[in-house]
Amino acid sequence: MAVSTIDGTLERVEGARQYRKVTRFKTLVFREDGGESRTIKNALAAGDVVAELREGNRGRFYTFTALDVKGVHGVRTPDGTARFAFPGSNAKLFLTLVIISSIVLVGRAVFVDGLPLFQLLLTIGLGIAWYFTQKSEREARAQFDADAARSVAP
Repeated sequence: MAVSTIDGTLERVEGARQYRKVTRFKTLVFREDGGESRTIKNALAAGDVVAELREGNRGRFYTFTALDVKGVHGVRTPDGTARFAFPGSNAKLFLTLVIISSIVLVGRAVFVDGLPLFQLLLTIGLGIAWYFTQKSEREARAQFDADAARSVAP
């Protein structure tokens, strides 16, 4: 997983759609303090972070890339507002699928002849995906917490 920060202003927000506790933005365009423009397509955000992703908002935006998912997991603004929320519904989904796949794997190995190779590979792949999504959330939290003393210039 990659975590990074963007110091600047959110210039454009397009296509926000909420799915349960996660919001997907079609496009987020930031203007960094150095003048560079940075765009994140299909960005995810959750919780209180979503309210801070509005056009004209300035601050430090904490971004992540996990597997093929990109998004914003934290925001610190010049007035001292600090918001963190990691859109972690995928980790719960992967864990659920690992458990179900493991039960099916054991059931097929016991009640059907042999160990199903495809089911074994599927279970391993889901386990790897679960591990990396959990790791992504831990890294995002560590990045945000390590930056707690930082203040954003007005």
